[in-house]
Amino acid sequence: MDASRSSGLEALRQQYTANAHQPLWLTLELLNIHRHLQARGLEVLPYKGPVLAEMLYGNVALRQFSDLDLLIRSVDLPTIKEALAEGRFGCPGCGLSFRVSLCPPHTCS
Repeated sequence: MDASRSSGLEALRQQYTANAHQPLWLTLELLNIHRHLQARGLEVLPYKGPVLAEMLYGNVALRQFSDLDLLIRSVDLPTIKEALAEGRFGCPGCGLSFRVSLCPPHTCS
């Protein structure tokens, strides 16, 4: 294999590794959040993001996503917000934060 082809493959490997870090970190956060909420008796259903990547590709690193989506019961929202705040989830200094977006059934994208 010539040097230019070898360096091109190495560049692709490095890009893949860099792109895999965020989805893997977000997947770990999703698992931690899910456990944290379940331990408090709160039922949540993760969807899109890592769940979709695993279902479609069998590997969360093969699909880029930048947020985590959970279906919740609207009556649980205040308790879930408190539980997330006490759990200290997130990545200090990396620009990721938590926000709540609400939408009526059948209108969320």
